[in-house]
Amino acid sequence: MASELHRCAAWQAYVSAYTAVFGLPLLLVPGWAVPLLGFGPAAEPWPRLVGMLLLGFSMVSAMICREPQAYLVVVSTAVRAFFAGVLLTLAVLFGPRFLFLMSAVVLVGVIGSSLALRAEVLGRRA
Repeated sequence: MASELHRCAAWQAYVSAYTAVFGLPLLLVPGWAVPLLGFGPAAEPWPRLVGMLLLGFSMVSAMICREPQAYLVVVSTAVRAFFAGVLLTLAVLFGPRFLFLMSAVVLVGVIGSSLALRAEVLGRRA
């Protein structure tokens, strides 16, 4: 079954990449990264904690990519749908353009993962 989920694995690679791209600078150079995201200076250690969490999610997504299982893809997609909703809500309430961009990036992955999983599950039934 895992080998049949190659499209889902590709979407997990997308998730792993964007979470690493955003997580590394927040963990290693938050004073440089946070203003680029449209926010004022943040008190330590919060940007670094966010970076650490993003890198952790990146590692989990990379593991799912290597050994995709339908239930893991579903859980990952549900968590990311929640994240997209929260990011969009925060963007509407507080306005930094970066939050709109991030909600779109996350939502693209949610839609792609959902469509890939649906296609592969339906293809298996045929």
